[in-house]
Amino acid sequence: MLAEASTLLATTLAAERQACVVDARLTFSRCGALAVARLAADLEVWLPHELREILRDTRAFRAHPEGLLPLSRTAAAPEGDAEALRQELERWDRLMKSAEMGAWRMFFLGDRPDESTLPAGTDRGLRARFERLQRALDELATRSEHPPYGASPLAACFRDAAALAAALLPRRSFILTRLEPGRPAPPAICAYLEACGVHTRAVPPRGRRATLPLRDVLARADLGPLSWAGPGFAALHVVMPGFTSLEEDDGAAARGAWLDTDVFWYEV
Repeated sequence: MLAEASTLLATTLAAERQACVVDARLTFSRCGALAVARLAADLEVWLPHELREILRDTRAFRAHPEGLLPLSRTAAAPEGDAEALRQELERWDRLMKSAEMGAWRMFFLGDRPDESTLPAGTDRGLRARFERLQRALDELATRSEHPPYGASPLAACFRDAAALAAALLPRRSFILTRLEPGRPAPPAICAYLEACGVHTRAVPPRGRRATLPLRDVLARADLGPLSWAGPGFAALHVVMPGFTSLEEDDGAAARGAWLDTDVFWYEV
C-alpha cells in the first residue's frame, strides 16, 4: 500500500511540473549553469534549439562573446560584461562534456525526432507547433522596420525561446530569464518581441497575487542566493488566444496568433 501511495505521489508531482523554458540571457549570465541545474530539480526545464546549438559548441562565442550581449550593452559594453559571459561559456563547455549532464532532467527538440529528448506525455503536435511559431516570428522580424537584433544568434535564441514557450502552453509553460544589470527595464527578450509586433508588458498590480505559486517554486529551487550574485530573475508568460489555430499548417494563422498575443513579465 505504501509503495502504491508513493508511486501515485510521484506521478502526481510529475504531472504538476511546469515547463520552464530557459532564456539565453539567464543561461549565459553569471551562475547561469548553476541556476539551470537547480531549476531542473523542481521544474521541467527546456532548452530552446538555438541555445542548445551554442552550448554544444561554444568555441566561436568564447572567442567573441560580445555576439551574445544585448545591443544596449554591446554598443559600449564594458570589457567585464564580455569576460563574464566568456567565463560562463567555459563552465557550460566543461559541463556539457561531463557525466553530470546526463543526470540533469532537461528537454529539447532536436533537428529530428530521434534527436529530441521529451518528457512522458508530450503531445505529438509539439514539433509542428514550434516550427510554425518559429517561422512566423522570423517573418514578422523580417517585416520590422527596426529589428533590434537582426539575424544575430541572440535574436535566434529569443525567437526559439518564445516559440517553444508558446508551443508548450498546454504544459503551463513560462520563460525564465534575467534582468539587465543596472537598468530597471524589461528583459532583453522583450525588445525582440516588440520589434516583431508582439505586445509585452509588466504584470499589472492586480495580477501579482497570481505570481506567488511560481515564486514559491523558484524559492524551493534556491534561486534567491543566485540573485545576490547578479541581476534579478524575471519570468515571462505567453498569453495566446489563437493557440488552437496552430494545429493547421497556416503561416498566416501563426503570424496572426503572435500579433494577438500578450507576453507578461515580472521580476521574481
